[in-house]
Amino acid sequence: MEALHTTTISSCAHAAASSSSSDRCVGDTRCSQRPGGRHADFHCDCYQHYNKAVIWQVNGVAGGNNRVGVISTAGVYSAPSTVPSPATVTVTAVSVADPTRSGSAQVTITAPPSTSWLWGITTDDATVQSASQVSAIAAFSRRMTIRTVFDPPVGGSPAATDYLSSVQALSAKADVMGLPVDSSAMSQFTTAAIGTRIAEYISTLGQYVRIWEIGNEVNGNWLGQDVITKVEIMYDAAKAAGKLTALTLYYENPPRPATR
Repeated sequence: MEALHTTTISSCAHAAASSSSSDRCVGDTRCSQRPGGRHADFHCDCYQHYNKAVIWQVNGVAGGNNRVGVISTAGVYSAPSTVPSPATVTVTAVSVADPTRSGSAQVTITAPPSTSWLWGITTDDATVQSASQVSAIAAFSRRMTIRTVFDPPVGGSPAATDYLSSVQALSAKADVMGLPVDSSAMSQFTTAAIGTRIAEYISTLGQYVRIWEIGNEVNGNWLGQDVITKVEIMYDAAKAAGKLTALTLYYENPPRPATR
């Protein structure tokens, strides 16, 4: 799909004392997704019971997985990085109060257009004037990729959670490419710190970031030690989470030979 689809599932349990009242349950609602980070919001309306909590499942797996896509406790479904087989998955909300009550919707994962081009821009800080950034990215005639840099913490901030609201808003209008460690900050991190950082950011922002840039300007001479190991750590974490990755190199025009 080219834009965010919102689908509603209505379902819930009833208390035993209220069993004569009918519940509303709507199933077989369909929408389409493309792999690698596009998401859809699902909503469950629970009736006739004080406990409105539900457990979200994808193909019967609570929370889903990397093969069929994942769904958050808030009902936000993120497609897997590749089209599963079969390509249609079922998202289900199961009542906590009465597990026999549920509502389901089907999501079809479709392959993206056969192009190697990403139309993109970079924002240095997604948290600054976020509303204006969202408006600007929405004004493009095609869906863009917006690359955002996650700054290294100074005195404990920013943390991944500081970017959550802005990245979520941007992801509704564009595909987000996230850079967890800029080349200028690579030398500040040990390999252990890199592992901790990428785990934190994927856990917090993974459902909204389509592509993880696991290194930029990685052949620059200012990145310090163990650059390849650090890049591999980030790649392994992104791959384990079923995410797409990108790697960029540094290029500078060679000096021109002296002329006589």
